Amino acid sequence: MSGKIINKGNNNKNIEAGRDVNIFNSYSDIHINHFVEVISKIGHSVSMNSKELITEPPDIKSKINFNNLFDIEPVIKSHALYVNVIEQAKNCLEKNTDTALYWCNTTNIIISKYYEIKNQYKNSSSVDIWYKTKNSILEYNKINDSMLSNVLELLMVHLFIKCKIFEEPVQ
Repeated sequence: MSGKIINKGNNNKNIEAGRDVNIFNSYSDIHINHFVEVISKIGHSVSMNSKELITEPPDIKSKINFNNLFDIEPVIKSHALYVNVIEQAKNCLEKNTDTALYWCNTTNIIISKYYEIKNQYKNSSSVDIWYKTKNSILEYNKINDSMLSNVLELLMVHLFIKCKIFEEPVQ
């Protein structure tokens, strides 16, 4: 399922080959409980496996530099250590059709909101776009829980590392 969403009609688009802003015409396609459920499960997985840290992904510094995300480098680097735990949680979620759909929809909400914000605020800094994306998702879903907010940021870092949001450095 990686890189694709399950088609539910004409509103969804495949994001494997490119980055499409209009994955969903609106957030009404996603039920709030599904989003919170996925974030909660990821948070539980991270807290249960917090000793399973890995070293920093090798190209993280170049991605941070390329995207001018210096101001949030400590946040990205600390969350990047959990990339394997997020992958394990993702793999567990993808074993069940319902939770696989929730995972896919949750990541696509983040990706589509990022590109919406990026297009809307073309003259904003990358750090501003990062926080506008995060805050927009939190506000829309009426999430004011700090643990869920941190898990959302973990997912954003995961998508950043996988080059689903922000730009991939040219080699």
